[in-house]
Amino acid sequence: MVLGQVKTREKSNEIKAIPELLDILDINRCIVTIDAMCTQKEIAAKIKEKKADYVLSLKGNHPLLNEEVSSYFDTTLDDKIEKHKVKHCRIANKGHGRIEFTSVKKSMKTKRRKAGWNLDFLEQLLTCNK
Repeated sequence: MVLGQVKTREKSNEIKAIPELLDILDINRCIVTIDAMCTQKEIAAKIKEKKADYVLSLKGNHPLLNEEVSSYFDTTLDDKIEKHKVKHCRIANKGHGRIEFTSVKKSMKTKRRKAGWNLDFLEQLLTCNK
């Protein structure tokens, strides 16, 4: 299903086109998912401005923020006071002659401010590692 389309300008990319697309879409009360390349403060702000929620991927494209989120989970799990705020699940999948383990951690709202991001607007952090 295609909801909208914006042609990128010459010497431009998705990061510039997504805010334009968000301007023309009615995303009120919707959940927007975006790949890691487009995880940008301005795009997140635009989605919130349009009264929508989002799931943004985080990888090596934001190394400081990526490290901060990883550190948050590591230190929170070690902190007895904060530990109750993190849910942890480990899943085993067997197939193709091997067993893979996936670790999922979910945290409620955080007050961290690092890597140039104010994380107060985040409702949850989620990490998934194989």
